[in-house]
Amino acid sequence: MVDLSEDSKRLLTELFTRTGGDNAATESMYDVGEAAGLDRERSATAAEELIGWELVEVRTLSGGIAIAENGISEANRIEGCGRSAESGAFRLGDDPVLDDGGKAAVDRIVSRLKVEAETFGLGFDRLAEMIADLKTIDAQLTSPRPKTAVVKECFRSLLAVLDGAGQSGADIRQILGEP
Repeated sequence: MVDLSEDSKRLLTELFTRTGGDNAATESMYDVGEAAGLDRERSATAAEELIGWELVEVRTLSGGIAIAENGISEANRIEGCGRSAESGAFRLGDDPVLDDGGKAAVDRIVSRLKVEAETFGLGFDRLAEMIADLKTIDAQLTSPRPKTAVVKECFRSLLAVLDGAGQSGADIRQILGEP
């Protein structure tokens, strides 16, 4: 269990937001910290803590950092616990095609599921079902016009798999706007 300071949580979630959960993207720890309400010293301290937990990787000597795979999972965990619908969490609407915000939100959930799937204790058939749903969503995200209805149905299928594995799927329920 990762026990982060509040500054580190703020820096990690801001880095996650700014990069869209893309671990190839590099951001300045100071710019991210400033956006999270931290001064340079607090940003550096928080970044050091995140690096120590292997949630963030150093990319440049001048303070460039990137979110690590474990950081993506931790940011999703933090946001899942701390964000409500009233605070601006994303929900898929009825538009036929996902917009950029929708694509980023869907991609974050898919990235988390890919990282955590092996810990769910799924049997072969349920794991194969999960992989098929994730691949279908990935295919939609590469489309110039990703279909909201296809993504929603895949998420509903994933919820059934997660429920069977005793996982909450709270972020999926939230993006679908379902209880």
